[in-house]
Formats: sequence, structure tokens, C-alpha cells
Amino acid sequence: MLCNECGKNEANVHVTYIINGKKTESHLCEECAKKNKSILNSSFSMENLFSAMLNNSFNNKTYLPA
Repeated sequence: MLCNECGKNEANVHVTYIINGKKTESHLCEECAKKNKSILNSSFSMENLFSAMLNNSFNNKTYLPA
């Protein structure tokens, strides 16, 4: 798949946005992704995701009888 921005290089950065229920996909090469700072400076991180998931699972403990 070619880059949506330059149309020359192979797209190796794939971003999916879901805003107000509308899904938009962007497929960029590394060069164009670096130029598009909003993708690289996203507030999303895997660390934050896993931390939130673990906190939620520890707060919602389910105890089963032995």
C-alpha cells in the first residue's frame, strides 16, 4: 500500500481515528508520518492503556469460592 500523503513510498505507519463514531484511516510512509507531528505527538500510549486496564482489574476483584 502506498502512502496517502506522497503516493510514492510504501505506507508503514497506519493510524485509525474514530471521532464521533466516524472511522478514518491514514496510511503514511515514515517520512510523511514524521512531518505530521499530530500523529507522533499523540497523548495515547500503550503504557497508559495497560496501566488503566490493570488498575481497573484490581479495583473490580471477583472472588470465587475454593
